[in-house]
Amino acid sequence: MSTISIAHARAHLGDVIGRVRHARERVVLTSHGKPAAVVVSVEDLEALEHLEDAADVRYARKVLADFDAGRVKGIPHDEVWRRIEAKHRRKAKPKTKK
Repeated sequence: MSTISIAHARAHLGDVIGRVRHARERVVLTSHGKPAAVVVSVEDLEALEHLEDAADVRYARKVLADFDAGRVKGIPHDEVWRRIEAKHRRKAKPKTKK
């Protein structure tokens, strides 16, 4: 995985896309020296989305099993979505260097 500035990526967008598309390289784009975004191949994005979907299914099955076993009472629909979104936000937070 390589790291380049957004300005460099803008000036060499065709090259960046070629590296990502053909070499399946992942490119971190920085703004003021800090990671801002990542350019990934369509295949990598699809794989990531598949993993997220699988995690959602596992979580839903666990919640349903807990409900069926009487370990939890019914949860309002809005609360279920709030918890799922909160879980994804925690996973999506970028790791910062200290």
